[in-house]
Amino acid sequence: MDCGGCGLEPRRPAGGGGTAGGRSPRHLLRPPLAAGPGRRCTSPTDGRPFLSRGTAGLDAGWQHDRVRPLAGGAATAGRPVGLGFVDRGGRNARRGRRAPAGRKQGTVSGGAWADLEAGLLECRPLDLQQALPLLRSSLPEVAALDEACEGRREGRPGESALEHTWQVLVRLRPRLRGLPAGRARALCLAALLHEVGRSPLAGPVQRRASHEQAGAALARDALFRLRLAGMDRDEVVYLVRLHGLPSAFGAREAQEARMLRLAWTVDTRLLYLLASADLEASTIVKGGTAAASLAAFRARCEELGVFGRQPPQLIAPRRWRQLAPGDARLRRRTAGELRFWRLKGRIATPEQAEAWLATQPPRPGGTLYLPVGVPGSGKSTWVAKQLPEAHIISMDEMRERLTGSRADQSRNAEVYRICRGALARALRAGETVVWDAQSHTWAARQGLLALARESHAYVIVVYMDVPLTVALARNAGRAVTVPEAVIVRSYRALQEPRPFEAEELWRVDVDGHCTRHVSDEEAGA
Repeated sequence: MDCGGCGLEPRRPAGGGGTAGGRSPRHLLRPPLAAGPGRRCTSPTDGRPFLSRGTAGLDAGWQHDRVRPLAGGAATAGRPVGLGFVDRGGRNARRGRRAPAGRKQGTVSGGAWADLEAGLLECRPLDLQQALPLLRSSLPEVAALDEACEGRREGRPGESALEHTWQVLVRLRPRLRGLPAGRARALCLAALLHEVGRSPLAGPVQRRASHEQAGAALARDALFRLRLAGMDRDEVVYLVRLHGLPSAFGAREAQEARMLRLAWTVDTRLLYLLASADLEASTIVKGGTAAASLAAFRARCEELGVFGRQPPQLIAPRRWRQLAPGDARLRRRTAGELRFWRLKGRIATPEQAEAWLATQPPRPGGTLYLPVGVPGSGKSTWVAKQLPEAHIISMDEMRERLTGSRADQSRNAEVYRICRGALARALRAGETVVWDAQSHTWAARQGLLALARESHAYVIVVYMDVPLTVALARNAGRAVTVPEAVIVRSYRALQEPRPFEAEELWRVDVDGHCTRHVSDEEAGA
């Protein structure tokens, strides 16, 4: 199992203590609204109008202000002001106790969510009983944890996963002081959602999957409904997916390349704080192994200089400006290549980096557009509209040519070999190429990125950032459909692309609006 794009695999038993339950979470998911700052939108819960506001990105090392709209302009998702949440009744905090007879279904005002969030961030006392109505209406994935028991080695006997979640939040409160507001918010949301993989709404956990992996898709959908901005949402989802890693840290996970990728993927300090609170809230004795692993994780991060920060540069900005190509696009491409070869272990010291830099071709190469998204997310439609002149290499088309059906997976190895060969030839020829496939996991992307780096191509990742319901609805409207189970499985396995993977990361929302996040060519590498 490849966890969260970082390649690190927590050592957990198969199934990870997940709770089986055949219900699909799709009925709980709503497509996000294109809610740019100050735009009037409609609540998906009660149809009320509200005024949205924007939120800032989390990744300080990437230039979020350099936004260039395509297809109608950029839309930054914001958290709604005045969003109505409906209390639909149901269980109280303690299982088996029903709400009093005759109780009316009240409406929880938008201020209720703001109060809960502010209470978390300001370290106020938390009242699970008071928060349950809001959780049932706005975050049913979390409320359903009241019906899920903790893992075999976590929590008090008989304690629900919701009660454990609340204990994690309580233990995190003093650690929020001193964190920037955006980081504190990400940590709170990750703590609130970190156990949702145990929810009955998650369905049966797939073979070899942990509750962390199972919970990532549910967390993503919950954050869509809260309208958290895309880069912020990705950070929280990765914290949920990887929160078990520090407590299962070992020699394999400590390899430098894996640690670099982890630090470029997620804030390691937030990951450590979440794992620490999770361990402290687990009152059944686990022995000293988990605590020792947690300490080893922090020590290794500090040794490599990646605790709470991205990997240090091998070439400082001043020296970088002296040695790197003068053209901004070539600088970004060169920095992207250097990051990739650091991940592969080919370059590890400043001396090696400078020697490698002296051998790099000063001329432009080809361009690789790498769409990322599940079936039905709109990849092919967007590419046809925005990149009509590009050379498109489609595995679906090759599969249809070889087998007569795009759905026939019997010759996948041959399909990939032929398409990869065509991609290599096109990039070496300096063409602009689109690789039209899912590329929805790091494992699927890294081989293509290696080919691009060997060919000195400029890499642009285009992430189709849509919720599951939208992908399913679009698929249903096609003449030739993909089985729903395939889409759900791909969505569950989805590993959001991170800025370190490419020179530019484009995020396309449900309305087709594209926001470009461009790496800083002056920052060194």
